[in-house]
Amino acid sequence: MATANRGNFYEHLDRFGDQFAVLLSDGSIVSYSQLHNCVQEFRRRLPATRVLGCLLCRNNLAVLVAYLACLQSGLPVILLPDGMYGQLLQKLLEVYRPSFLIKADGTVELYDRLVQNSDDNFSCGAMHAELAIMLSTSGSTGSPKQVMLSYRNLQSNAGAIVEYLGLDASEKAITTLPFHYSYGLSVVNSHLSVGATLILNNDSVISRAFWQLFDATRPTSMAGVPHTYEMLQKLRFHQRDLGSLRYMTQAGGKLSADVLTWFAKVLGQKQIRFFVMYGQTEATARMAYLGPGDVAAHADSIGRPIPGGSFELHDPDGKLLTEPGERGELIYRGANVMLGYARSRQDLLALNPPEYLATGDLAYADNDGRFYVCGRKDRTIKVFGHRIDLDEFQGWLQTQGWPVICAGETDRVVIAVIQKEQNADVQVLLKHLADRLPFSMKAVSVILLPEEPKTDNGKIAYGELLRLVA
Repeated sequence: MATANRGNFYEHLDRFGDQFAVLLSDGSIVSYSQLHNCVQEFRRRLPATRVLGCLLCRNNLAVLVAYLACLQSGLPVILLPDGMYGQLLQKLLEVYRPSFLIKADGTVELYDRLVQNSDDNFSCGAMHAELAIMLSTSGSTGSPKQVMLSYRNLQSNAGAIVEYLGLDASEKAITTLPFHYSYGLSVVNSHLSVGATLILNNDSVISRAFWQLFDATRPTSMAGVPHTYEMLQKLRFHQRDLGSLRYMTQAGGKLSADVLTWFAKVLGQKQIRFFVMYGQTEATARMAYLGPGDVAAHADSIGRPIPGGSFELHDPDGKLLTEPGERGELIYRGANVMLGYARSRQDLLALNPPEYLATGDLAYADNDGRFYVCGRKDRTIKVFGHRIDLDEFQGWLQTQGWPVICAGETDRVVIAVIQKEQNADVQVLLKHLADRLPFSMKAVSVILLPEEPKTDNGKIAYGELLRLVA
């Protein structure tokens, strides 16, 4: 069985001894020595050979222990939201046919209780030796497309985050994002790297329970996507006692300039550092950061590459662009670049990891080495921190019998139902989406059209959908 390298954040947890590893909402405290013992005990419940598994995630101790146990045991796992059940979960199980599934309460279900054995000549032992986890980029739509990340990816990104945030064992991070989301997972990994404390929380920042836990545990940091910060602003965040906070981070999409400027001012007055970060799941979460000194003055920038990473800009022909202000596709290089995509379990075998990540973002650099994203090459958008591939989203709906085309922009999805008779039951579609999408339905608009809008050259005019809704 593959074993992890010594020195990784998930190995030798007991080296931090009695330092607090986890604080729970019921007031319980788990030290690193205790966490180490829990992980060792859980490893005894896992398969003894290198096989693929799934882990249904919540921000709780059982999931943290299971995640660390799988990493230590060299068992690759697909991280999924705890709420993924029924047909969505079954779809993934049928595609990847895992040998075990761990529920959010720590229950382990073995292979033969999940799916029938297969005859496709797949050998778990032939999986790429560095494959550690798989994460989705499509929320909880049940898409089989997964990002494959290695042990090296996880460790290098955690180390880079530790360096630019200046983390040490005195930090206490409250979990405001889910484990199965690369941004949320990066908070876990980076804090475990230095023996810091995780305050495990599943409540929204708009709930009373969250602030009761906040006041009781006094975290030193919070992380959030744009929607998180918009809610905090409406909650009169600046009027709260935030004396314990040392820094806050934002990623998962572009925060509007007015909200960003407001937070930069408020946090600056309270001497709380504010980091705005840029990343993708394909880069194990982080690629760039804008430090506290730059946030107010360069609010439209994604900042500079993380330690150990670098950016390039390429024109449409792949030519390297070197002059400030020249616009091209943003290319990232670093040890945190994924192993590749998987759409079936056969993709776990013969991997050809990319040398770099073509982000799909159009960008330029200024004279001081800061980078600025100015558009997209493809049809991928971010909605309240969740990255949505519009073509994949559209195909998902079409396979369920909905004759639709989809368009979108930041925090907005437009779905056009194409029916000449215009007799589609929009309410049924909206309920279908509300039960499955990982973001607020406020971002979704549904319209009825008799036919697809086309450009002069016959292509679908997706931009027309946005104009119609506007």
